[in-house]
Amino acid sequence: LINTPEAQGKIVEARFDRETGATWHLDTTAAYPSASSVTRTVIHLFPGIVAVLDRIVLKEPEKVSLRWHTVDRCSPNPDGSFLVQGDRAKLSGRVVRLDAEDLNIHRDQHAYRAPYDRNRLGELQVQKHESFIQSDTVGKRVHLLSLFSVIGPGEDPFPWQEAKPDGWTMDTALGTVRVDTTEKQFSARILNTGVSMTDQGLID
Repeated sequence: LINTPEAQGKIVEARFDRETGATWHLDTTAAYPSASSVTRTVIHLFPGIVAVLDRIVLKEPEKVSLRWHTVDRCSPNPDGSFLVQGDRAKLSGRVVRLDAEDLNIHRDQHAYRAPYDRNRLGELQVQKHESFIQSDTVGKRVHLLSLFSVIGPGEDPFPWQEAKPDGWTMDTALGTVRVDTTEKQFSARILNTGVSMTDQGLID
């Protein structure tokens, strides 16, 4: 990872609908010297559905890691699903690799390690141990899909379920939400109302 002013991500395309939601597409290739392409497409279907598609193409096969920071120390299941408990709401999430099955997902936490565990006065830093969920895999071409649904107070949490051949579904207070990732389209829609947000032409 390169950390210079030149190595920054850029928004390639963005669309916003006041009633339905938003989509945006980021290119962060410049920050990764061993990558041919690193892009992220995000769909936010109002009010509480977010789908994130990360597409990584490397020059040679190597380890790829994805982290999502959580407000509590939830532990993911082997299938990549997890439930985050906030002060009022919950979040049902799932991370999957679309182009292969070898994805190791686990909880970890940040820690200051010597010599970076002390400030300029030599005093020990306060260890906050911020929690995150990390997904690790190896490959030259990696497609990772992250799914999130915010669950309000009093609502029952449900996990994201696979809906073959290219979809994922979630029961919500607004109805059943389906996210599809096909060769030509990345979309999220509420099945019983038809409300949807779609990114076309951003998947190759």
